[in-house]
Amino acid sequence: PAFVKELSVILRSENCQPFARQAAGLQLKNVLYAKEEETRAQYLNRWLALPADIRTHVKLLVVQTLGTEPFRPSIAAQCVAAIACAELPSGLWPDVIDALRTSVTNPGSTASLKESSLETLGYICQDIDAASLRASFVCFEVLEQQSNSILTAIVHGMRKEEPSFHVRLAATNALLNSLEFTKKNFGMEAERHIIMQVVCEATQCTDTHVKVAALQCLVRIMSLYYQFMEQYMGSALFAAAENNRVPEQVSRHYAKGAVSHICPLMLEILTHQDENDDDDDWTPSKAAGVCIMLMAQCVGDTILESVMPFLKHFSSTDWKYKVTIRDTAAWTIGRVLEICPEIVNKDGMLARLLPALSQGLHQEPRVAANVCWALVALVKTAYDIACGQGTDSTGQPDTYALSPCFEAMVSELIKTTDRTDGNQSNLRLAAFETLMELIKNSPKDCYPVVQSTTVLMLKKLEQLLNMEATTTSNSDKVPNCFISIIYVFENFHSTFVVEPAHGPAVTASPRLDKDVKVTILGCFGDIALAIGIHFERYIQIVMAMLAEASSAAIVTNPQDYDQVDYVDKLRENCVMAYTGILQGMRPVGSDTDPEKKNQAKISLSRFVPAMVKMIAICCETVPVSPSDGLVASVAGLIGDLVVLYGTQITPELSNDKVKALLDRGRKSRTSKTKSVAIWARKEMQKAMNAVTPAP
Repeated sequence: PAFVKELSVILRSENCQPFARQAAGLQLKNVLYAKEEETRAQYLNRWLALPADIRTHVKLLVVQTLGTEPFRPSIAAQCVAAIACAELPSGLWPDVIDALRTSVTNPGSTASLKESSLETLGYICQDIDAASLRASFVCFEVLEQQSNSILTAIVHGMRKEEPSFHVRLAATNALLNSLEFTKKNFGMEAERHIIMQVVCEATQCTDTHVKVAALQCLVRIMSLYYQFMEQYMGSALFAAAENNRVPEQVSRHYAKGAVSHICPLMLEILTHQDENDDDDDWTPSKAAGVCIMLMAQCVGDTILESVMPFLKHFSSTDWKYKVTIRDTAAWTIGRVLEICPEIVNKDGMLARLLPALSQGLHQEPRVAANVCWALVALVKTAYDIACGQGTDSTGQPDTYALSPCFEAMVSELIKTTDRTDGNQSNLRLAAFETLMELIKNSPKDCYPVVQSTTVLMLKKLEQLLNMEATTTSNSDKVPNCFISIIYVFENFHSTFVVEPAHGPAVTASPRLDKDVKVTILGCFGDIALAIGIHFERYIQIVMAMLAEASSAAIVTNPQDYDQVDYVDKLRENCVMAYTGILQGMRPVGSDTDPEKKNQAKISLSRFVPAMVKMIAICCETVPVSPSDGLVASVAGLIGDLVVLYGTQITPELSNDKVKALLDRGRKSRTSKTKSVAIWARKEMQKAMNAVTPAP
């Protein structure tokens, strides 16, 4: 008690040095406040346990300190707020809000006293709001009951007649923190008018800080009280209806009326970029980009009239439209295409858009990479629209809007993958991923073009794999591109599609990183799933490679963590390949048709011993235990084998090591591993309980 009492005395004394008063105030605040909820509760109980006369004395001194400090921000304001947040929920110090209001509205109060009192109100609203979110709504209700007093003080401080910008700023910040508690006031038209008037006046203040705080208030008000904003939006209103009935949530479409005024300003702000800006900094240009994105979400293709002229910056020689601006323009186009897909069908839109995007592919890497992303959005949108207009029995549309320029797009993207600066800004990967989407989202009339470029595509992928500088980072991307090609060519099972991908040039290359080879092994399972029983022609060479990889998957030094991780990944990818082959090569309908199931058993039986051997290797816990991911993969393979072979396979899998692996999977904290292990265990139990029919 003596400590807090002495701290309040030092804080109040104007004879003490400012730094001493600051230190005393911080110590006093920290007696009551802590970031950790548990510690904060302890501090609160400790404060409330103090004798009432001590607490009253401290409160009196800290309140008297308001307006006497020669520094900003006020330490006394933080102390008063900390004590108020501790006592108000318990029904103590009920007159503190009224006292602060009086300090603000009293004509005799100094500007410093008004400012510190408003800061205190802001701190109280901020801290009690946070406390209510963590605990109960008791604190929240305390301020709701006193919202009239709080708003009276705030509105008085925000008036344009107030000569002190510091007071207006403190009042505006306090309003921002109190908006959560003023729902009742916003529901009353007269009070709402007054609040909106002072906020709008504050946005015209000559002080930038006040103006920014007022704009933040408007944003928050619009978010919290959108339903009351119609009369303040002027002509920017459009009626909204849902099938001639009252919707659950009405959109007034304010943005449609403002887009022609706001969007050009935002696009202009995009050009105000500094080369010294850090990528992680929040800058006006980034804020403008987000604003355009949200505007597009609100108004749809209405935004096009404002955005499309921005395309000219791709080829502009004006110094202002440098690389960062072209980069942002490309990003903006991609975002608009993603949010407003209907624009693809607009007359003349593709004729204007595609030349600009084509030119963008020849710009700096960061620009070209964003153009690739924009093309992905365009391709997906065009394909989805075509599918919506009708497909054949395989789910493929006959044609789409991009068919006339499909070959040119493929050609431009392949050229982009050859760029000497392709490693910058992940441009080469972006180009390959765009090709992947272009091929995957191609209609039937584009198949000849895809077929004619597939061999070249695969050669490019092989070259990419062999680039030592980027091998590791690209290893996960390339198989995805390849699988997309396989899915497209599911009905074209020519040798040229698959054989180059798993030939000796790739898998036996001494220059190829071992991690890439691991990824390629797992890729075979995806290929088998994609082309089904047609994988038979490649099965011998693939199984030989998997057998070789399985025998090499041995940990020789448990202390070498890189080796342990590599072996675990190698085993997991081998298991994934086996699983894909097992599932992909089963005829469609084999689960319900006994004859087809028997055919599947016979055709796959020659590979079962290799799969069982792989399972046994993965179940070993010496010298190291399998990872959680490997456990899930092995459990999946066990389940698939049991589902297909039933009692024929259970003797091979009914051992303690397999049981231990499944038990570990069932106890895993990873939901996928746990569910797969439980399923595999149930299938095992079901098979073992089945009665074997007589021969």
